[in-house]
Amino acid sequence: MYDLIIIDDGPSGASAERRAGKLGLNTLLLEKDEFPRYKPCDGGLSEHSISDLDFDLPLKIIEREITGAKLFFKEQFIKDKEKHRLFVLISSNEFDTFFLEKAKETGIEVHTKEKVLCCEEMPTYIEVKTKKTVYHAKFVVVVEEAQGVVKKCVRPADISGNMGCV
Repeated sequence: MYDLIIIDDGPSGASAERRAGKLGLNTLLLEKDEFPRYKPCDGGLSEHSISDLDFDLPLKIIEREITGAKLFFKEQFIKDKEKHRLFVLISSNEFDTFFLEKAKETGIEVHTKEKVLCCEEMPTYIEVKTKKTVYHAKFVVVVEEAQGVVKKCVRPADISGNMGCV
């Protein structure tokens, strides 16, 4: 029985994993992919979001520092240039892998290449079924992409009205 199972990873999942681990929660991450994983997009981190991290970003993850922007909206144009960094562009592949390693430092359990098929709420726990086995937890956090299937089990009325495993 886990205190918390986090389904799928990425910045949101890694943030939850790291926090749970620091709080001493018995936490399991179930991630369908192997790390490092390919992501077709890169990302940006604002100075505000970077300031919330409890660790430094390695320079190898930062691809570019942004100090200005040009914004076009309808017929309006705004150009801004600052003396300080506004945000950084990062490699999502490297950032996700690095963030997962930072989460692992807190003692959480990580299972990669283990796809979750369904979650089902039982009277005293939540049952999480994967292709390999079944897990139980007091709480589950689902952090999957837009095309994920687990959310259809968790919130069927909002998605499709169809509850069940895939």
